[in-house]
Amino acid sequence: MTVGEKEYSRDEVLQVVKKMSATRGDGSLVTAVVHRNGVHNDQYLDFMAKVRPGELTSQIIQWLVDDITL
Repeated sequence: MTVGEKEYSRDEVLQVVKKMSATRGDGSLVTAVVHRNGVHNDQYLDFMAKVRPGELTSQIIQWLVDDITL
């Protein structure tokens, strides 16, 4: 899950991640990334503004690559 450092609901999102991590019994991981100085949808805004992708965008792309190569 991603959440922006500046988002209003940041603390609640992190609590959901913590709860999901505690209740999953299948060995899978729930990952949280707090996007520094950002919001959860900055990657879309980067593409729409045609600016160089930020750190969050790179992480999401890597998650997809890792999942495809499993």
